Amino acid sequence: GSKIGWYHSIFLPIILIEMEVGDASMLGTLDFLTLVLVCSGVCLGLLLTGSDEERRLAKRGITINLLCGDFIEACYPHMEEHTFVSMGGYLASSISASILSESCKSSAYLPFPVALWLADDWRTLLIASVIVLSISFLSTVLNYFLFIRNSKKD
Repeated sequence: GSKIGWYHSIFLPIILIEMEVGDASMLGTLDFLTLVLVCSGVCLGLLLTGSDEERRLAKRGITINLLCGDFIEACYPHMEEHTFVSMGGYLASSISASILSESCKSSAYLPFPVALWLADDWRTLLIASVIVLSISFLSTVLNYFLFIRNSKKD
């Protein structure tokens, strides 16, 4: 939904309603995992494999995402261009979301350590975070070695 404009019109208001009385949010935690950390993993992969331009955007993207949780668009150009990376992001999102339980609530729009600290079940959130970062990072690196590097040699 975030790529086609649903995030600000549908999902963000629901997250705000869920957090209305100051409680942590399950949907905010899903936002954090499936958008912020997927993008951070892709950006981390681009720091190792991307062009100079991609690395500049990735450095900014990973910094803002891990410190503020609010620059998910940084990975969109690369994900749109490379289906393998996009599929890795969807896989990472699905697996991390399946790990969460109703008792694992936190929020997006926070620095990564603060989101963990505020989580009702920080261990589960940490496990899901490591998984989502790893899968999106590995899909970006594998994409480079399987598809991009080989096409540069031709």
